[in-house]
Amino acid sequence: MADVAATKGVGFVHVRAFVTERFGAGGWAWTMGHLLGPDRASIEAVVPMGWYPLALYARLLRAVDDVHGAGDLALLVPLGRFEADRDLTTLHRMFLRMGDPCDAMERMGESWPRFHDSGSWTVERMEDRHVRAELVDWGYVDYALCRDLVGYLARTLELVGADGVRIEHTRCRGLGGGECTFDARWTGVEVVEVAVPASGIDSPAGAFAASVEHLGAVRSRGRR
Repeated sequence: MADVAATKGVGFVHVRAFVTERFGAGGWAWTMGHLLGPDRASIEAVVPMGWYPLALYARLLRAVDDVHGAGDLALLVPLGRFEADRDLTTLHRMFLRMGDPCDAMERMGESWPRFHDSGSWTVERMEDRHVRAELVDWGYVDYALCRDLVGYLARTLELVGADGVRIEHTRCRGLGGGECTFDARWTGVEVVEVAVPASGIDSPAGAFAASVEHLGAVRSRGRR
């Protein structure tokens, strides 16, 4: 049952890019050598739009941390940030305006099923510049997945204009909680320019971004 839940292959592609850019081709080979043979074969055959076991992705994250990190999963936070950067800067359509970071969290929850076949989000606006997002029934339980997600969420909010972003993972299934809860806070909002895919959307962030109603060129920057 653990291997039933699936995720899109684009995540694996991003992990490989992160490791290769930070640690070189040898760093990726070292990571692969840390995995069992069947996992290595599956990962090397990944294509971005294919579906692969979420458990396999979790094992890859742990291999990255085991080989290149300090054993505390802290490396997975910048990895998640790297993935968000990759997702939100695929240049097919110029300049997407995103207004409210709260909306960005909600859109991401709506697009989740395109890239994960398990798990669902509930997003609650707690107060100005504070959102609580709860992820339930994600099909594989591993704290490594959550560390990756913390970095992804934080960077996504920054890319849609939030300043001073702080993500607190207040409850985690991987640590015995009944669900995963993320409290996102930020200190301000800046209007920014973000490029996203126009078609052939290949990322969670690209999918929720492309569903925002107001598309166009942002010709100025400002704060509100």
